[in-house]
Amino acid sequence: MSTSKIKNSEKGGLFTGIFIMVMSFLFSIIPFVFSLDMMQWGYGILCIDLFVFIIGFITTSMFLFRFNRLQEIIAGKDVIAHWHYSKDEFHKKAKIELNNNKKENRFKLAAVWFFFLLFTVIFTIIGFASDEAESMGLFVVIMLSIAIVITAFALIMPGVMYRSSLNASPEVIIAKNGMYYMGRLHTWNKPLFLIDSVTIEEKKQELVFAIKYFTKIGWYRYETYTVNVPIPMGEMKLAKDVVKILNEIK
Repeated sequence: MSTSKIKNSEKGGLFTGIFIMVMSFLFSIIPFVFSLDMMQWGYGILCIDLFVFIIGFITTSMFLFRFNRLQEIIAGKDVIAHWHYSKDEFHKKAKIELNNNKKENRFKLAAVWFFFLLFTVIFTIIGFASDEAESMGLFVVIMLSIAIVITAFALIMPGVMYRSSLNASPEVIIAKNGMYYMGRLHTWNKPLFLIDSVTIEEKKQELVFAIKYFTKIGWYRYETYTVNVPIPMGEMKLAKDVVKILNEIK
């Protein structure tokens, strides 16, 4: 199986995490280089820098795992199926995915803005009732800024993912512990990710992966997303083997 032309798409996230950690280290020496008053500025900068370092460390650890997992899949380890598609078919699928992502993001954005506005109004009323009116202007600006950043991210990401899919190799590699498709890695390593189900959509000739991912600690901890993978002509038997194998190990 030759998969050497596939680029590891997790490399960018890994480098981002390393970059954040390096920048965190550089900023940590600022109080000492400029002899800042530790009580006024120094400790505050170090606390913020520690938080940034933790983000960088978590990002690096997560993408290092994903990088190694995808590298194993590209190398053919535990691969069950490896299908190639025509570029026209692949681009058509990417367009469908783009439209679905846009619709899903619009729904999520509506929910985000509803709760942001609701909590902003509630806390603003509480602030005025508690004689904290002077602080409410800054609070509203911060809340709206966060909402705007989330909105921009939600609007931009479908296009970014679409361009990534267009540039990806037109193929899918399905392994026992993950899948490379549309230029992205999908894993089901417990407990953060796991397969809810793998089924075959007979009419559309597609494998449907329902994958759960961990979101938070509490009553409702997992959310589910689906990935629809076209089954090439003559590969139905192998597709059924994929369903059987993955449903047995989920």
